[in-house]
Amino acid sequence: PSAVIANTFKLGSISVEGNNRLSDEAILNYSRLKPNATISSEDLNSAYNKVLDTGLFKDVVFKQDGRNLTITVQEYPTVNEVVFEGNKKFTDEKLSSFIATKSNFVFNPVSLEEDLTALQTVYKNSGRFSARVQPKVINLSNNRVDLIFEIYEGSVVEIEKINFVGNREFSDGRLRRVLSSKQAGLLRKIIMRDTLIEEKISLDKRLLLDFYRSRGFADFKINDVNTELSEEKDGFFITYNIT
Repeated sequence: PSAVIANTFKLGSISVEGNNRLSDEAILNYSRLKPNATISSEDLNSAYNKVLDTGLFKDVVFKQDGRNLTITVQEYPTVNEVVFEGNKKFTDEKLSSFIATKSNFVFNPVSLEEDLTALQTVYKNSGRFSARVQPKVINLSNNRVDLIFEIYEGSVVEIEKINFVGNREFSDGRLRRVLSSKQAGLLRKIIMRDTLIEEKISLDKRLLLDFYRSRGFADFKINDVNTELSEEKDGFFITYNIT
């Protein structure tokens, strides 16, 4: 009991500094601290983490002067505008639907990293594995920023060859006709099924399984699906290892 008493103290006043967009009351509410309350050092540490974990601040400092506490914050800027440059495959509206950062939202580096991953995934799933997305942040007055995504879409990386290992009853050509994915060929611009997309691989595995099972191969299984990018990075080779 004596250790618990020594670890607690009565808080005096709480002041907030450095905030412009958010009110003192909002920040105090995040901290869950109240003036003149009896708290422990663990409560103070928890309050600090609560304010920092909001994702609204670059920096948070708790400074005690006797019983009084000063919370100093440095706010993240507000996003003035989000702009996409270099995109032709997808419209601005479509790309915007994949990201969390919007105009009038807080600009947070963690969210930006997640947005970059989301945009790169969008292009990867469209077969553009060489696509690059580069963010540019332009600082404006009143702690605002413009966020520009500079995009190099690159070309579509096609499936050059689909191979099978372990097939004895059906030829490679017969099994290729079962799959939704197709090798690059003369009709590639019309068919548009010769790009490597993870969802297509999953579908093709189900199609292959159904094909064999419907023909009495109850023990059929797919051991592995290997995808290999060519040295020129302009085509994929897919190999199905089956039993």
